[in-house]
Amino acid sequence: MAKYIDSLNKGLSAAKDAERNREEIAAIFRELNEQLAIATDGKVAIERIEFREPSVLPGLGLASIFDRKKYWALAVVFLPSKTVAPAEIARWEQDNSGYPCRVMFGVDKYYCDDKAGLEGVLETLLADAAVGEVLHKYMTMPLPVTGN
Repeated sequence: MAKYIDSLNKGLSAAKDAERNREEIAAIFRELNEQLAIATDGKVAIERIEFREPSVLPGLGLASIFDRKKYWALAVVFLPSKTVAPAEIARWEQDNSGYPCRVMFGVDKYYCDDKAGLEGVLETLLADAAVGEVLHKYMTMPLPVTGN
């Protein structure tokens, strides 16, 4: 006889673990952005943003926009102005249970099984020269002029 209640209890436990993992990942990004805010005078954050693959054939029209594959990425965001487009710095994948998550940049793909792994990969990401160039570009952008 099948033991559905045992399976249900395992699923409920897995759901609690997944929720805890996802909150832990969100907390890691909050801490990252708190430190970035201090270092960049509140200009820069790194967010997980959904993007669309670029169109293969230019000029296909509006319909092709909706046919392009979606993916998640880590992107530098210029906080003082919503009109500045975020700059993708890495691809991001995350299991439904939170971990493992994956960060891909350059030719490297990093797997993070826990908090320490993700924090280490984010440190590596910030130390990358190409990412440093993007961060510098956003940090040195002039603040938008506000009308009074």
